[in-house]
Parts: sequence; C-alpha cells; structure tokens
Amino acid sequence: MVANVRISADEYLAQPETNHIVELIDGEVIVTTPTDLHQAILGSIYFVLRSTFPIGTYRLAPTGIQFDDYHVVEPDIFWVSPENTTCQVVDGRIWRGAPDLVIEIISPSNARYDRDVKYHLYERNGVREYWIIEPEAAYIEVYRLTAGKFERAGFYGKGETLITPTLNYTPISMDAVFE
Repeated sequence: MVANVRISADEYLAQPETNHIVELIDGEVIVTTPTDLHQAILGSIYFVLRSTFPIGTYRLAPTGIQFDDYHVVEPDIFWVSPENTTCQVVDGRIWRGAPDLVIEIISPSNARYDRDVKYHLYERNGVREYWIIEPEAAYIEVYRLTAGKFERAGFYGKGETLITPTLNYTPISMDAVFE
C-alpha cells in the first residue's frame, strides 16, 4: 500500500531552490512543466502589463506565495499594488498574503489545479482578481472577488480590450497578449 506523504510549508521551503514550478497544495508537492506556448504567452502578458501599467510589484513563477502551513503556490504572474500591505516578501524568497492580481496560464498538466483547486484557494485567501488564460483558444477569463466570492467579470479574446478597476481601468490589448 502506498501512502501519500503530506508535508508542511516549512518542510517545503527547506527544499533546495529550483527553476521548476513546484507547489505545495494541501500538503502535497505538485510539479508542473509549462509548454512552449505557455511560456510565450507568459512573456507577452508580462511585457504588456509592465509596459501599460508599471505601478506596483509584478512577479513571475517560480516565485512562491505562502497562504498557510500547507499551501505554497507559484502563480505564473502575480501583482501587488503599492497600497497592499498584507502581501509581503519574507526573507527575500517567499511572499506571504494575498496579491491583488493572480494570473494562471492553462497547460494540459495544470488545468485541473488552476480551474478548481487554486481558484478556490485564491478566493478563500482574498486575492482581489484572478485571470485564467487559455493559450490555445486565446482568451482570458477574469474573476473578481465580491463579498468573499469570485464572480466572473469578463471573458476577453483577440480584438478585445480588457479593462479592470484592479489595474486602475488601464486598457490591456488582447491582440498584444496573443500576438
């Protein structure tokens, strides 16, 4: 009989650094490998966000966010506004607290986690806005936290412009993201 071994965030953080996407979800270590298309979209969305809305702090995976003793995630991108005093970097390595924006790019190996497990984790921990990017279909789903629950705030594809209060209503061109 094989038993799943559950580890704590302290045990997870004691592991050697790596450039792989390694997350701790409910005490279980999850390793994902992004596709080339995933990485292309990651570069595009990061560049578009930094150039159109350069305020605040952006981070790319593999930079982790610890929510509690059994959850350390590495979103593809997260953003912390200058006003957010509850999400802070600790020891120059890990962030603790809820970022204002989390972006996950769907890959075949991570779709279940991004759409279900991490969706609820981000919601429960107070992430203000969550974007799920479907690179193959070239669209972004936007969820905004309202009264403690995510509500779908929009669905954006090529030829459209994403505008959100989280980023001070700055227009984000989907053509630039999915070029």
